Amino acid sequence: MYSRIFIIASSVWFFDEFGGADKIATDLAIALARKGHRVHYIGAHSLTDVSSPSTEQGVQVWRYLKPQKNTRGGSLTNFFYHLWKIRAILKIIYSSESSDNVYILNGHGALQQLGLILGSLKKERALKVFSVHSPAAEEYLAGAASANMGFKETIVAWLLRRMENYCYRRSDVVQCFSAYTASLIKKNSKNHLK
Repeated sequence: MYSRIFIIASSVWFFDEFGGADKIATDLAIALARKGHRVHYIGAHSLTDVSSPSTEQGVQVWRYLKPQKNTRGGSLTNFFYHLWKIRAILKIIYSSESSDNVYILNGHGALQQLGLILGSLKKERALKVFSVHSPAAEEYLAGAASANMGFKETIVAWLLRRMENYCYRRSDVVQCFSAYTASLIKKNSKNHLK
């Protein structure tokens, strides 16, 4: 007999650092745990890097250390670090659970969803749900718009859109929380969504 295992990834556990998307992801994890589901939650933390989870309100919370913002290689290094950590934690979770389980993966952000997708390529029984609070490329462009939009900013926005489009294609369900966000996704998804 299989059971459903929920794995939710967001930038942080809401009670560690406050953020709107993280509040939604944390509330979802707690609600699922209260209904009796087994729930794992993956997020970064500014002070903690542990190899085993803590149990908080019925949720197995896995934290990994946030990368330093001023590291050599900057954002690209940090990007790969997040992917590596999410995939490493997924490997531990999968090895500790029965192979008969059905996994429901839920990324709250393009980077987290990409980590879940790449870490689950060999999992046939995994439903991938991408929760888009705000498209990453649009957020980046809104921040870059206040500065001079140069070649680097154009390339970064292009790469973020490519990453998001990959996540849209590889996800079984894409959900968003407003009509405006849905319109941005449809506009930028290259017809990967209906």
